Amino acid sequence: MGFFSKEISVSTGNYPICFTSGSVPGQKIKKSFGVIKATTAEILGSYKSEEEIVTAALCNEAKKLGADAIVNFRYETGSYQRNGTGWVASYLIAYGDAVILESDND
Repeated sequence: MGFFSKEISVSTGNYPICFTSGSVPGQKIKKSFGVIKATTAEILGSYKSEEEIVTAALCNEAKKLGADAIVNFRYETGSYQRNGTGWVASYLIAYGDAVILESDND
């Protein structure tokens, strides 16, 4: 689906380690690995499943670091032209803070 197509796509995603807030109820941040990101770019903006691709890549990177969650999870998207109207590229960035959580009860 391109940015300006009329096709509608709805997905719920299954990424239980990604949280859009800076905290997780009942948990506290034990260790932070800092900001991590995953990106993709497409000529002419024909995104189809890129959200899932970059989110899965971000989750995999967090796990490689030893993190068990990503807080402050966000997507950023946009497009840019190069050399006038020679070509248009669009990009999608997924990013957040990789952390280790522990229960508030500990």
